[in-house]
Amino acid sequence: MTTERKLLLTTRIPVRWGDMDAYGHVNNTVYFRYFEQARVEWIEQQGSRVSPEEPVGAVIINASCTFYMPVNYPATVVVKMYGNACMPTVRPRRCGWIRALASLRPCRIQSAACSINQ
Repeated sequence: MTTERKLLLTTRIPVRWGDMDAYGHVNNTVYFRYFEQARVEWIEQQGSRVSPEEPVGAVIINASCTFYMPVNYPATVVVKMYGNACMPTVRPRRCGWIRALASLRPCRIQSAACSINQ
């Protein structure tokens, strides 16, 4: 079964000085914050609210990231969020998301992440 990916969102996020760790590059955990920001922007563009008061929301049940190159301050990262068709299972429906993060300097893929939302 082939899954078609569709570009859902492209966003630019400035790297903050505090995003770096003692090694002088963006800490691995911060990449997940960048991906989270893209997901929130996309959900809000769809007309939904992201808030603890909302009775329903997306829950990530699995997330991973492959780090290809470090990102250093100053930089702007571009997060591209791709989605695939939801996989209807008995319960619940699961949707896969692929996010790619590239730094504008140099303009190369820095990392790639995958998550499954429930």
